[in-house]
Amino acid sequence: MPLIIRANAGEKVVIRFFHSLNRNLSMHIQGLSYDVQTSDGASVGYNKDSTTRHEITYVWYATEEGVYIFHDMGDATGGENGTNIHGLFGAIIVEAPESKWLDPQTGEELESGLFADIYHPAKPAFREYAVFFHDELEIKDKDGNQPWTI
Repeated sequence: MPLIIRANAGEKVVIRFFHSLNRNLSMHIQGLSYDVQTSDGASVGYNKDSTTRHEITYVWYATEEGVYIFHDMGDATGGENGTNIHGLFGAIIVEAPESKWLDPQTGEELESGLFADIYHPAKPAFREYAVFFHDELEIKDKDGNQPWTI
């Protein structure tokens, strides 16, 4: 299941990312502000490598409401050995300042999750949900057709 992180506009988002795999991994956010030298989650050009073999802290700034996708850039290959195909991706959902998000079943406050009831002191409440489509590799049979899978 993809990771969903929630924040309010104006907040600083601090992510302590760690893993136990024997390879470089990261979290690269699209659309939020950050210091490219420390929190890009990539190893490109002359920038400092902000992927990690074990642990790193990323700092991102949620300046505007919206949905911001993140994914691994430690191994961005699209093949079977790459990490994106195995589900290292998710999103940060940024709500209006002062919003609270609650569990739709229990009514308790949430830190993250695919489903949430969003409450704001001056706006109507609403139920929000995140949906990800994570397609499998395009595989063709000898005639160029996608085979049926079970």
